[in-house]
Amino acid sequence: MKPSLTMKLGEVELFEFKTVSERVADTRTEISLKEAQKLDPEVVLGDSIGVKLDNSEFGRIAAQTAKQVIIKRCAMLSATSFTTNLTYEKANL
Repeated sequence: MKPSLTMKLGEVELFEFKTVSERVADTRTEISLKEAQKLDPEVVLGDSIGVKLDNSEFGRIAAQTAKQVIIKRCAMLSATSFTTNLTYEKANL
């Protein structure tokens, strides 16, 4: 599962990744080629495709937790980027 955050709207989307296969043995991890092509016409056997999950399946607390994790990760990446740029600028002095 992979969360995604729309910063302007503050919405959290959850995607479950499944492997495209000819014969589906496990519906939790696999999706048929026919169903996958409804989501993405260019998908081929063996690809991994993200299937958007309905957020109503998750409770309010779980959705808020996912949102906080994403925001924290974005802040960490921003801080890392700032530190890297600062180090680069200092080296060029």
